[in-house]
Amino acid sequence: SVIAMVEALGGKAQASEDTLTVYGTGLIGGTVDSVNDHRIAMSAAIAATACKAPVTILGAECVEKSYPKFFEEYARLGGNYEQYLR
Repeated sequence: SVIAMVEALGGKAQASEDTLTVYGTGLIGGTVDSVNDHRIAMSAAIAATACKAPVTILGAECVEKSYPKFFEEYARLGGNYEQYLR
C-alpha cells in the first residue's frame, strides 16, 4: 500500500475512508516491497528523489506491466538507479 511505502521510507501517512494524508515529515530512505504493484514501484522511485539515503525497491521489474521504459525515462530526467537481479 502507499502507506506502507511512505512508512518504509521513514515518512508518516494515514488513510481514512476516502482520504490519504501524507505528513510532511521528510523521507529518509530504506527498502520498499513493491508487492508486484507497478504503481507502488514507480511511486517509490519518485519518492526516492526526496530521500536523504538510498532506496531499494524490491520487485521493481513489475513496472514493465504498464511503463516498460520507466527507469530509462527516470534516468533521462535525472534520476539515479542501479539494477540488481535476484
